[in-house]
Amino acid sequence: MTPEQFWGSTLHEFRLQIDGYKARERKLDYRNAILCTMIARLGGNKRVKPDDFMPKDKRSQKMTDDQMLRQVEMLNAFFGGKDTRKGVVKK
Repeated sequence: MTPEQFWGSTLHEFRLQIDGYKARERKLDYRNAILCTMIARLGGNKRVKPDDFMPKDKRSQKMTDDQMLRQVEMLNAFFGGKDTRKGVVKK
């Protein structure tokens, strides 16, 4: 994509390109997972599946309440916000 194409595209068009890129990467990941499965099966592990070798999507993992709170506190500090909760204990 040229700079002119980039700056001339809408957010929707750009998002479609990102989605296409992710789909191509996922396809390549699956191809590599199939190769890993074949190697593992040659080594005697007959139970493995390609999904066992696929990268885990970080966004699909659930955050604990404590992790969410730490993330919000970090973003709040980064953007210069103030902690207006009463009785907050700073760690």
